[in-house]
Amino acid sequence: MRNKYKGQIIFVILIIGVVIVVRNFLTDFKFLNHVINSDVNNEAGSLIDHQVKESDCPPCKQSVPHAGRQNRGIAEYSPDFMQRLSVLAKREAKSNDPELIQLIRDALDSPAATQLKNTRIVVETPQVTEVIALHNKKRGGFFIECGGLDGERSSNTIYLEKELGWTGLLIEMDPHYYTQLLGKNRKSWSINACLSPYDYVIELPFHGDSGGAGRIDLTKRDSHKSVPCFPFESIMLALNQSHVDYFSLDVEGVELNILKTIPFARIMIDMFSVEYGHAASKNATREYMLGQGYYVHKDIHTANPSISLYVEDFIFVRNGFKPVPNDSAKV
Repeated sequence: MRNKYKGQIIFVILIIGVVIVVRNFLTDFKFLNHVINSDVNNEAGSLIDHQVKESDCPPCKQSVPHAGRQNRGIAEYSPDFMQRLSVLAKREAKSNDPELIQLIRDALDSPAATQLKNTRIVVETPQVTEVIALHNKKRGGFFIECGGLDGERSSNTIYLEKELGWTGLLIEMDPHYYTQLLGKNRKSWSINACLSPYDYVIELPFHGDSGGAGRIDLTKRDSHKSVPCFPFESIMLALNQSHVDYFSLDVEGVELNILKTIPFARIMIDMFSVEYGHAASKNATREYMLGQGYYVHKDIHTANPSISLYVEDFIFVRNGFKPVPNDSAKV
């Protein structure tokens, strides 16, 4: 009898074992999924719907940027926004196009009203050391940081914002990093886009990089992975801003293309840090800026891997620039 039921007993045991394994797998999967979602939500920092309100932003006439961003794993634009962008890109809308300026206002995310959520030590980068010295420890300045990444790692502006009360605009094209940037609650405007290498709006494909070295591709126009690229002047018009104390430009090789789109006669920029490590010609960048009325204050080449800091930047300063006297700097 033992032999008669032996096979059936073994079969039942195997079935029970399979059930237990499957149940444990499903339990682990649910737990893992919960952890992943929790990490995403924590990284996004309980994102609020970043509405640009007219009371918070005088130049912004409507409040429809990035609807429904709460606790999402990746920032993205609405189909309506992308349709409007496509129309403008097809006709290569120029910098002062009213529809383009309004589209940018709709894309801007306003400064956070809550406390900064930094996950790293706020570092005074070598570039910022020069900014502080040249601006005589100025408080309340205005910056532009193109290549904002996650709003914290290797940031050339977070120290100015936290320690000296500066504000400005953070520009980051990668939607994954941009979602993290929003979660840091920076007290600055931000936009998920790139600066156009032309004097008109365009959609360009980009190549993401886990190390933060993503870049736009100027050789292609059609891609499933593209980002809106707005002219620098259009963004300044959208913000009603015509003066910048400090512009940090780090876009992995397209710096010179972007510099050539800036109307220096209409927008005053006191100083730049411009990365040249991926540029086709370091000398070409220097010569162009000299021709625009700037001088090379310093050429910084240093690295600190422990804090993910790698610098190959020119510090350009506008000829005739003199910092406003700052009484608090004497204290």
